Amino acid sequence: MAKKTLVIFGITGDLASRKLLPALWNGFLNGRFKDLSIWGVGRKPWGNAGLHKNAREVCEPKDEKAWQAFEKKLEFFRVDVEDEKEFNGFCEKLDGRSDLLFMLATLPSLYEKISARLGKLENKGYRRLMIEKPFGHDLKSARALHAELAKDFGEEVYPMDHYLGKSAVRNIVVLRFSNPLFEPVWNNQYIQSVQIIQTEQQGVGHRAAFYDETGALKDMVQSHLVQMLARVAMECPKKWVPAEVAKEKAIVLEALRPSDDIVFGQYAGYEKEVGHASNTETFVALKAFIDTPRWKGVPFYLLAGKNLESRFAQIVITFKPMHYNVPALPSTLTITLQPEEKFILKVNLKRAGESELEPFKMEYCESCEIRPRSPQAYEVLFEEALEGKKTFFTWWPEIEAAWEFVEAVQKKAKGKKPLTYKPGSPIPKAAEKIVDWKEYGE
Repeated sequence: MAKKTLVIFGITGDLASRKLLPALWNGFLNGRFKDLSIWGVGRKPWGNAGLHKNAREVCEPKDEKAWQAFEKKLEFFRVDVEDEKEFNGFCEKLDGRSDLLFMLATLPSLYEKISARLGKLENKGYRRLMIEKPFGHDLKSARALHAELAKDFGEEVYPMDHYLGKSAVRNIVVLRFSNPLFEPVWNNQYIQSVQIIQTEQQGVGHRAAFYDETGALKDMVQSHLVQMLARVAMECPKKWVPAEVAKEKAIVLEALRPSDDIVFGQYAGYEKEVGHASNTETFVALKAFIDTPRWKGVPFYLLAGKNLESRFAQIVITFKPMHYNVPALPSTLTITLQPEEKFILKVNLKRAGESELEPFKMEYCESCEIRPRSPQAYEVLFEEALEGKKTFFTWWPEIEAAWEFVEAVQKKAKGKKPLTYKPGSPIPKAAEKIVDWKEYGE
């Protein structure tokens, strides 16, 4: 019997099919999860056969021998966690096992109920809990959620933002702190602006009910975008241990302040999808500042939206132009997260025999180099949670600071009705004053 067990609540849901199962399969092919049992919990009457069928469809295995070995790890348990007797019966199967990692891919409203019962288990090794965002719906609820989960799991709660599993995001601090080329100029003396952008081509789809209560600000800015910002702007920790890294990120987010430049948008047809009139934003662009000596006066631009022209996620650091006798464009460092993970440094050079400067790219595409089995974000985060590593998970002080920032944005934007934009358009026209859209997304 495998010593470690990963229990995924919500195995029949969308997140498990789109992300979790493919990540576990990819990790298995990469040599991870060899001694791991995977128990899937859901309300649908799948059985092992149903789980295996769904997993094959979403993972699309090419190696049948490897797939058969992976499939043996997958077990399905039909459980309604809101049925106390049924849930307790399942938990009895877990009592006495060794190391347990729980992943809650369920409605956030079920987190506390599931946690309370799992916290009573008597297993022989560790007991850890992974939860997917959102972590509450505002500052007050986030604090309440933290308090409840801590009662059951103490410090063994792993709030997960899957962007922190992406190699490009993880390499931001490596780029800064291991290369003397960047750290000396990583400040307001040399950096003109920082833009963090995430756009999607799809609308809200089947997430309409959830999204209408959340919106782009809470769904994307509060989590993915501010986490990337914290990585870009943090100071070097005294020690490279999870608590010190989290401390430096929290300092950045506590110093983050929105300006009055805020644009909300909603794509045409959204209200028809959700079935009623709505002021929920499907697009947000804003300018913010970080009140620290390193970043004083440097604008940070955050943009996220659905149903736009293209799908990509980027961090663009624009450096101040240098004084030279020929006009030059600013140098830029672009960190692309999707559709591919790339680092592009754009500098000014002259072609032979030419007098004008031109921008030239130095590019490294990590996901291009190591495909087809490059590690997926969830794959990496599962492995680190199994090993008890918390560096690339979010910590509660960061979560609270992010909610404080969001609430400050909401206060400034109070009464603003979202601008309507055409599905498939670049961005709402009003937002072009905030983000230099022509430069990015290419």
